[in-house]
Amino acid sequence: MNIISTLAYVSNANKVSVIDTGTNTVIDTVVADAYPTGIAITPNGNFVYVINNVTNDVTVINTCDNTIIANVRVGEFPIAVAITPNGKFAYVANTFSNTVSVINTITLEIVATIRVGNFPEGVEISCDINNATSGCIESSNLSCNCKICCTVKVAGVVKAKKLVQIEVPVLRNCESKQCCPYEGIPVAPGKSYPLPIEPSEVSKIKFAARTNPGMTSRFTAFLNVIPYTFTTVTEELKPFEINLPGNPYPIENISLKNLGKSTIYVYKLTTE
Repeated sequence: MNIISTLAYVSNANKVSVIDTGTNTVIDTVVADAYPTGIAITPNGNFVYVINNVTNDVTVINTCDNTIIANVRVGEFPIAVAITPNGKFAYVANTFSNTVSVINTITLEIVATIRVGNFPEGVEISCDINNATSGCIESSNLSCNCKICCTVKVAGVVKAKKLVQIEVPVLRNCESKQCCPYEGIPVAPGKSYPLPIEPSEVSKIKFAARTNPGMTSRFTAFLNVIPYTFTTVTEELKPFEINLPGNPYPIENISLKNLGKSTIYVYKLTTE
């Protein structure tokens, strides 16, 4: 059973019952695959993930209208499911496959299969919030940059119990860039972005960037400590391309510096 506000989702037989906890009545029934067992709900309450251990798949239910939007094939005899705190991934323990399937909750595709000990029968995701190097001021603040260590614990039989440790993005929008290589890397006012050392000579710099909501800032390319061009960055994530004049410059003679008053977040920077 799992609960969303005043609704409870309960797996039974070949269906999932939706119960109004205020009136203790069944208000809807969703027909799932054979023998649904474990249930997990995304943190935003929009989707329910139901384990079907006979058909070896996961039924995804849209809680808006209690319709099935997908059946995702996983390993043999899935028995438990857990969802990361930011709702981006679902981890499914497959008892007879000795694996954990990782589902991308946006694309509803399997993005990884992790081999663990014999007969995994439970999944728990825990995050050590106390060891975060910085904290979120508020959940809507997209500028926060926390480093939080998370683990996915897979429990199996005593003789084959195994702990799988994986860094996953957590805590709403406050994510570790070590966990999320495609998230923006913050460059504070007055600081420079560390350019890659390869290639050793550069004629073009490409990246995407944004600032904090409601702010603008200036990204400046320096050639031999002399400012070459100024790029205005806003809260809207946009692509930028800087073409350097003349012949390629040695990478050690180039720098990108934030000369504005807001942190700039850089995404997928490449040099040519």
